[in-house]
Amino acid sequence: MKRIGIFRAKTHLSDLCREVKEQGSPYLIEKRGKPVAMLSPVPEALLQEQPDIVTALADWEKRHGPDKSRTEFPEVWKLRTGGKAAPELD
Repeated sequence: MKRIGIFRAKTHLSDLCREVKEQGSPYLIEKRGKPVAMLSPVPEALLQEQPDIVTALADWEKRHGPDKSRTEFPEVWKLRTGGKAAPELD
């Protein structure tokens, strides 16, 4: 694993990101010789397309019925926020 100082990493971040992506090898970022962070390739699972959360909720509700807790949200919100109006859900 390659090591790089935090100042150099900051000034060359774009180049480092490109290198990590192309070569697949991470960098250990150090400050005064002590590790503080790691710059590594994105895991394959995160590169796969993720479902839209709103679409996923709609699909779930089609299979399981509507989420009853959504109707209780405004009342719970009022209790937790001292009476402020709840944000609109739709």
